[in-house]
Amino acid sequence: MDSVSPDAARQSSGSLGSTFLLWLIWILWLPLFIPALVDLFQRHRSPLWVATSVLGATAFFALYLWVSWRSAHSLTAYALRVYSSGMALWAPIISLFVLATMLTFMNGYSWGGLFIYTSSAAAGWLPTRKAAATTVALVIFVGVVVAWRLNFSSALSAITFVGIVGAIVIAFGWSAANSQQLRLTREEMARATAINEERLRIARDLHDLLGHNLSLIALKSELARRLLSVAPDRAANELSDIEGVARQALKEVREAVSSYRQPTLASELQGAREMLAAAGITYRYEGNVGITTGLPPAVESALGWVVREGVTNIIRHSGASQCLVRVGRDGQRISVEMTDDGKPTPVGGGDTAGNGLRGLAERITSLGGTCEARRQESGGFRLLAIVPIASNPHTPANIRVNAPDAGSTQNTIAASQP
Repeated sequence: MDSVSPDAARQSSGSLGSTFLLWLIWILWLPLFIPALVDLFQRHRSPLWVATSVLGATAFFALYLWVSWRSAHSLTAYALRVYSSGMALWAPIISLFVLATMLTFMNGYSWGGLFIYTSSAAAGWLPTRKAAATTVALVIFVGVVVAWRLNFSSALSAITFVGIVGAIVIAFGWSAANSQQLRLTREEMARATAINEERLRIARDLHDLLGHNLSLIALKSELARRLLSVAPDRAANELSDIEGVARQALKEVREAVSSYRQPTLASELQGAREMLAAAGITYRYEGNVGITTGLPPAVESALGWVVREGVTNIIRHSGASQCLVRVGRDGQRISVEMTDDGKPTPVGGGDTAGNGLRGLAERITSLGGTCEARRQESGGFRLLAIVPIASNPHTPANIRVNAPDAGSTQNTIAASQP
């Protein structure tokens, strides 16, 4: 009859409690039929009559319980309800109506309560509009028959019960269906958000990876071309490095797409030294000994991306001759600051950040830190990222914090490359 998706079937055990609670809407009415059964045995009918009535009532309530359980299960499933069509939809309700009519005409007005159950089952089994139409039809039928067989006041009482019960079940079913739709919509939105975040992550990783490695390949290619006629051996070494960088770039792109790529701050600092040296830019590092150890993986990865993006932008756009990388740790915060003495305009002109810097800002703010990129009054460009070491990734804090003072660092290491 009603069908649910394979996912709903797999998770049905988790919804049994909700199904049973909703099923109470239908089974709460069952005790109301006890007086009719008592009346059957008090009338001293023939054994065949009693047996026929009991068998008919058993068939009616077995079908009623099955229909109501299927309705409750469909309304609490993990997929939108799919209604049957044609006779598959109408056969259970018609069967209930026929049994209720036969048993009521056999045993009298006291068995007319079966139409209440029929109305309740139809209200939950059928689509809302068809359920409403069926309930109205039952109200009219019961009212006409009872008024004809008894009197108007009895008819009014009968149609009131049939109509009210049908309306209550329709209202509960409509509310449950709306809740189901809302839950599924939320789940779909969550999936869409996760997919979008994954796309953004891949876009950021590919930008940072390819920008860095392609810049290094371009630098080494230019160097190899200049050395080809004067120092073939060194040119061969540079070409070998280019091949290695290209293979490493391919590996890193694959890892980035598979969510395996997690750069470390120490490795990116070493890579910055090598890349700046290849570009002929003097590299200086200032920071406490061992400052990059013991960092949470997410924090270390984000700061590694800061160093990589900063070095890539310096080589591509700054025209600088010197670069200073300063790493500082202040209590529960760690910062990476990169400054150069290049042209006094950042990427894109003015104070507008490029895609790479925007990606960095997203990474850092997702960890509760801040990222600042701006030109300096004295010339050159300054990139500063500050991240809480123990941060909540869902509570970004866009608070600007002063960069750590280079003079306050201890065991300062200074390295220069020609």
